[in-house]
Amino acid sequence: MVAKEYVYIAQSSTEALWCKIGVTNNLDRRLEEYNRQRTGKSKDNIYRYLFTCEVEDMRQVENDITAKFKILRQDSKTEIYLCSKESLAEYIKFIKEHPLFKEEIFLEKKDEVIKEKIIKFILYNSLITNGLSSQLSYWTSKNSRAVRLVSKLS
Repeated sequence: MVAKEYVYIAQSSTEALWCKIGVTNNLDRRLEEYNRQRTGKSKDNIYRYLFTCEVEDMRQVENDITAKFKILRQDSKTEIYLCSKESLAEYIKFIKEHPLFKEEIFLEKKDEVIKEKIIKFILYNSLITNGLSSQLSYWTSKNSRAVRLVSKLS
């Protein structure tokens, strides 16, 4: 069986000005990899997909995106691009009109899980940062599922 090939646009929760445009043969694994790289400066980053699609030749599509939008790249050695509302619309339009585009993939359910994790992570860290240990104990006892989610994020 031939592996499917995907192009994605992902964005960090802490860097709204930039997005990553990349390729993968496994969307779930790739997003998990981004969200596992949480050290140093990227510790608080939680990535989500803005757009995903299946293509016939991901390397060719990636090369064409790089050539078309090279002026919008943060650096010539990375897959990071400027991500204004307008530029995002241009990236998506270009990809959808590309001759190797097959179909858009919708992963809304996973985005909702990521949003839930972000909210709970922020609440948990806010309680810790503000020294509200009594509220933290209460919150932890009432949100055992959230605590497990937060521990996965840490």
